[in-house]
Amino acid sequence: MRIGLDGQWTDLEVRIELSEVLRYLGHRAQKSPPTPEAMAVCRQMCEFAFELVRPAGIGLDYPAVISEQEIRIGDSLQISGARTIRRLGRISRAYLFAVTIGSKLEDEVNSLFERGEYTKGAVLDAAGSVAVESLAERVNQTVRQRAGQIGLIAGDRISPGYNDWPLEAQHSLFPLTQGDRVGISLNKSGLLVPRKSITALIGIGTNDLKQQGKSECSRCSLEDCQFRD
Repeated sequence: MRIGLDGQWTDLEVRIELSEVLRYLGHRAQKSPPTPEAMAVCRQMCEFAFELVRPAGIGLDYPAVISEQEIRIGDSLQISGARTIRRLGRISRAYLFAVTIGSKLEDEVNSLFERGEYTKGAVLDAAGSVAVESLAERVNQTVRQRAGQIGLIAGDRISPGYNDWPLEAQHSLFPLTQGDRVGISLNKSGLLVPRKSITALIGIGTNDLKQQGKSECSRCSLEDCQFRD
């Protein structure tokens, strides 16, 4: 059963929470609070980020076939990592999507660094990361809601480069998202352009699917990451 969300997303709304930007910058609540001067720069760059983002997204629903050693999605995407397979569970379909905030923010970050305004550049870059993550979370939440309306369960999104799903899988995943239709491309190294873009997979089934909450940290295996909650 399809969830009926194929095509471009036209109602994506960016969220840039100051607390998330600070986390990306390495500030952890009471442990390393920023100075008042740093907070002023953070607020300024967060407001500036809203002027630069151009949210866009697209997603498509594909059948998933599970065998003993892999999950096959569509005609070309194969997932064989044991941890990723366990995380996805007994899915019957997969929603593959791509989101981006465009290239204007990235261009401004590069300009700030070229002018030697490193603090502003770093904060604006972090705000861009938070912005594109908010788009991906919006898609994930909507897919969950739509799946629930037709008696299915949708899990948490996963992306190549996490756990044992290698970054090279982008070369198989990206064409299935049709991300080029919203201005995203993939370079030879498997990196998305614009850089503030995300591709991901959401598993859909009837049971045995894991929903681990909002934080991306809950989906990552890097226990000693400086950005972890």
